[in-house]
Amino acid sequence: MQDLNQLSKQQLVELLEKQSLATNREIAQRDDVIRQLEGKLQQLERDYIKLWQERFAAKSERYIENPDQLRIDFGDTDEAADAAEGLAEAVEEVEIPGHTRGKCRKKRVESLPAHLPRKEILVDVPNSLNCCECHGERVLLPDSMWDVVERLGMKPAEYYVERLVYRKYGCKSHAECGIVSAERPTGIVEGDKYDASIAAEIITNKYAFHLPVYRQQDLFAGSGWTPSRSTLLNILTRCHFILSPLLDHFRRTLQADSHVACDDTSTTLLYSRESMKFDLDDPRQKRIAEVIEEAVAAGRSSINAKMWAYRGVNVRLNVFDFTVSRHRDGPEQFFRGYRGTILD
Repeated sequence: MQDLNQLSKQQLVELLEKQSLATNREIAQRDDVIRQLEGKLQQLERDYIKLWQERFAAKSERYIENPDQLRIDFGDTDEAADAAEGLAEAVEEVEIPGHTRGKCRKKRVESLPAHLPRKEILVDVPNSLNCCECHGERVLLPDSMWDVVERLGMKPAEYYVERLVYRKYGCKSHAECGIVSAERPTGIVEGDKYDASIAAEIITNKYAFHLPVYRQQDLFAGSGWTPSRSTLLNILTRCHFILSPLLDHFRRTLQADSHVACDDTSTTLLYSRESMKFDLDDPRQKRIAEVIEEAVAAGRSSINAKMWAYRGVNVRLNVFDFTVSRHRDGPEQFFRGYRGTILD
C-alpha cells in the first residue's frame, strides 16, 4: 500500500512537471508571436510615416528626427473623424502625377493690392507694325478690346535736403527794436541737421525690423545717403527726450487699471568706461550712478540688470521698464503713487 502511494505521488509530480513545461513552451511561443507582431506594427508605423512625409510634408520637413511631430493622434473622437475626412479631401484635391482621377489643384491667383495707386502707361505698337502685309493702313480698335496687364513696381526711398530759409524783420522807425525771426524748432542732435522722419526710420528699422545700425548704413547708402555708425547711434539715443512724454502716457494709462501683472527677467549690461554724467536729482539716474560706481570700484565689466514687464488685467497694454539694479526698486519707482493690486 505504501509503494502504491509513493508511485502515485511520483506520477503526479511527473504530470505536473510535464504540464509546467508545456505551459512554459506555450508562454514562450505566445511571447515570440507578440514580439513578431510588435515588430510588424513598428515597421508599418515607419512605412506609414515615410509615405506620409513623401506625399504631404514640405521639402524642408521631410527628414526630421521625430516623425511623430507631423501628426496629432486624436484617438477615437469626433476630431479624429474630422481629421480623417479633411485628409481624404486633401488627397482628392492634390494633383497626383500619372493619375487622372480626383480634382486638380486650383490655380492660385494673387491679385495686387487695390489700395495702391495706379500709374497708367500706354504701350503703343512700333511704326513697323502700323502697315499690314497687304499695304493697307491699320485702324485703332476700341479701348474695350485693349489688353490691360498690371504689375507691381517700386522705387527706393527718396532722400532730400530741406533748405529752411528764415525770414527776418526789423523795425523801420527804431533800430533798437531789434530783429525778429521765426523760432527755431528743437533739433534731435546738435545743429538740427536731421529731420524727425530720419529718426523715425532708424527707430523703425532697429526695433520693428531688427536691423542693427551697421546694416542700416548699407540700407541708407542704397538710396544716396551714407551715414556713419556713430551718427545713427547719436540720433537713436537722442530720441529719448522725444519719446519720454509718450512713455509717461503709457505708464499713467497702465496705472489706471486696478490690477497689473508684473514679471521680470535678468539681463547683462555692458556699461561704458567713459565718464558719464547723471542728474542726481532724478532718483532713477541717481540709482544708476550708484550701481555703476560700485561696479567700477569692484572692477566688473558688466552689471546684472533687470527688464521688467507690466501688463494690465483690464488695460491691454504692455509696458517694459529697464533698471540697472537687481533689487525691487524698479517697480517701486514705476508704481509710485499707484493705488491698486500688483500681481507678481
